[in-house]
Amino acid sequence: MAIGSDTGGSIRIPAAYCGLVGLKPTFGRVSLFGVFPLAWSLDHLGPITRTVTDAAVSLAAIAGVDARDPRTYDDPLPNLQTAAAVSRLEERIGVVRSFGTGEVLAEPPVIRARNAAVQTLADAGVELEWIDRPELGQLRILSAAISHLEAAAVHAPTAGQGWSQFGEFLRLRLIGCSAYPSWAYLAAQRLARHARASLQRVLDARRLHLLAVPTTPSVAPPLSQWSPHASWLTAPFNVLGWPALSVPAGQDDGGLPIGLQLVARPWREDLVIAAARIVEQKAEIGS
Repeated sequence: MAIGSDTGGSIRIPAAYCGLVGLKPTFGRVSLFGVFPLAWSLDHLGPITRTVTDAAVSLAAIAGVDARDPRTYDDPLPNLQTAAAVSRLEERIGVVRSFGTGEVLAEPPVIRARNAAVQTLADAGVELEWIDRPELGQLRILSAAISHLEAAAVHAPTAGQGWSQFGEFLRLRLIGCSAYPSWAYLAAQRLARHARASLQRVLDARRLHLLAVPTTPSVAPPLSQWSPHASWLTAPFNVLGWPALSVPAGQDDGGLPIGLQLVARPWREDLVIAAARIVEQKAEIGS
């Protein structure tokens, strides 16, 4: 296993691109002590592994309260190995069709893989409800604003004397932060709070226990190229702080891996692990 740091998707995106399992736990589940921050309120640590069971075992090993990190929270960890052994799951999953913006959620091969994976869950007893959630589109935008402003605050004390030592990507990102007015951070956090509450009300009203959405809009780009939309489907869940797991869900016509992202309420890593294991089992049979 490997430990990944995830501010907008950097556990789940590489896992999806490489046919691996990537688990971003609930914010506060794993200590961030000793990790140089990118954005204090969005950073998460979690495992990248070959299998869902490995992810469950790894999370159990690294989770817990750390007195050196006040962000950690003492919430009992569910039995993750039991969750990884589940073959049927009687839960309700909201399958996200769109973020309510009119944009296509993902490329056709990714959508086909998503559909096949959620059908596997339906065959295992899960009840599906197809939903459109504009809150996720709002959270995606707010994630960019919050991460830029927090990153600027982290680097402000040393940016002057260390400017020449920064890479071009970071320099451009920090310059972009100056475009935000002084009140933007407060506004972004308030809007994020409203979007979180709205989404929570919808899930409660519809009795949805999980969300399913592609991990990335497309498969991995060629080496040395960067996809500007890679984090569009992952970043909202960093703002929420909810547990999210990417599990392999198939391949495109060229054989490149595709990931399905499963998201649960805070502290319910057992649900994303149980659902991911069902998808994984189907993939193992198919291979």
